[in-house]
Amino acid sequence: MRRLQPALWALLVAATGWVMGSVELTQALMTTAGGRFETASGLRSSAFLVSFGLSKAASNLVVGWLADRAGRRTAMAVGWLAGAAVAPMIHFAQAWEVVVASDVLLGIQQSFCWSAGIFAMLDLLGPSRRGLAIGLLETLGYIAIAASRSAIAAAGGSCGEDLALGLAGGVCVAGALVSAACLRETNRPPPPAAPASPAHDSVHLAADGSAGGARGGCCSASAAAL
Repeated sequence: MRRLQPALWALLVAATGWVMGSVELTQALMTTAGGRFETASGLRSSAFLVSFGLSKAASNLVVGWLADRAGRRTAMAVGWLAGAAVAPMIHFAQAWEVVVASDVLLGIQQSFCWSAGIFAMLDLLGPSRRGLAIGLLETLGYIAIAASRSAIAAAGGSCGEDLALGLAGGVCVAGALVSAACLRETNRPPPPAAPASPAHDSVHLAADGSAGGARGGCCSASAAAL
């Protein structure tokens, strides 16, 4: 299981990208002509992007602290639990404001899951491969975003909306279960320094005493010569 850890963390980051791509495209389609919340107001139709951005920005200020204090796995699990409520909120929403509110949870999910995945990969791959870790996760995440949007566009209509929300909800539940059951914590504190043993201290004291005696003998010899 230890060898699978980098692959599991990378898979969860890719799943995070899938959720974001599918949910946001679905929300955008809801406000277009024939959509469930059709509107001609550009400001109203883009309100979900504003709530998502503000939520993700605020969550980014918290996730680093949480990942260091409670662990990367905990931060990942919290993110997936927050995301699990997004799809049902959108599916059963009777007002556009409910959809906008769901993006607050989506922002938390994206911030916590994406950031925790990056932190964990940096821990696993080490400081010499930090660039590889970040580049790999960013690539997988954005490929997943593109793939999810392409799948929804291909499905089209209400079928595409239902499929996207169903998959997004299922991915969030699966992500929470994998985080709890399969992931291992990567943020391990450095081992404390071992206290010096009494024997070690005695050796140092003896060496210091010998050195002091030698210095004293040299000083006495110098004084006698004078």
